[in-house]
Amino acid sequence: MKKKIAIGLFIVFFYLFFLILLMPARILISFVPLPDDIELQHINGSIWQGEVINALVLGQPIESIKWRLVWFEPHFSSIKPMVALTIQAEKGISMQGNVNLQRPVKMNDVRLESDLAALHRRIKSFIEMNAHRFPKNAPAIKQFNTLPLKIEGNMIMNIESASAEFAQCHTLNGNIALTQLKVDAFGINVNLNEASTPVTCQDNQLILNMNQLSDEIKMNLLTKLDIKTGQYSVEGQIEPQLQMPTRLRVLIGQLPGTESLKTIQASGKL
Repeated sequence: MKKKIAIGLFIVFFYLFFLILLMPARILISFVPLPDDIELQHINGSIWQGEVINALVLGQPIESIKWRLVWFEPHFSSIKPMVALTIQAEKGISMQGNVNLQRPVKMNDVRLESDLAALHRRIKSFIEMNAHRFPKNAPAIKQFNTLPLKIEGNMIMNIESASAEFAQCHTLNGNIALTQLKVDAFGINVNLNEASTPVTCQDNQLILNMNQLSDEIKMNLLTKLDIKTGQYSVEGQIEPQLQMPTRLRVLIGQLPGTESLKTIQASGKL
């Protein structure tokens, strides 16, 4: 008798389990109280696999968010799903990877591809709409939008693994590759060509170690940023190349070091 009851409960459990997974996503999401800064439109598919067409997240429009449940991670008192996400923010900005829906959020095998001009525009828009979330640093953050800066090129960012919350980074291991990179800052146009940098984060300490080479300039820069406090440091070397613009050569000439090798060392707080 007990065996029959156990089998019956087992069957009911799996029936309800798959009933929820195959439930239309729009029905389940209608019962979830979303934050005020997240809006979802045109929800298609099920919990197992589906898509949101047109969304608004922190004031930023997203063209498409696709998801597919890939596996569950049993964790004692709860079951935490791993979801394969594909996000198309706009033409030229896309991301795909696996996300574990828990707190802190865990990610792995994430790939972000972006046109740098579009990404720069998005960052400026995000700052304009969300600087109030960081009242202590809002004035310094907003200064970024006033800089006479233009960026062109392409970026591919690969994240092997990461664990993060909003405005916090617990762990991160990845790499950023930049190609066809051009920067116009303060009227000085520089062709940086290609650059790459490993990206790591441990307990809110973000570290980028950039190596860059072009016909105009060669740079090696180590940048550290404490995401929580805003403290940063930059140190490295710059080697002027034959085709470096005259105005940039004069500007870099003010840095300490020899004529062929300049050093950079700066620190402060955002």
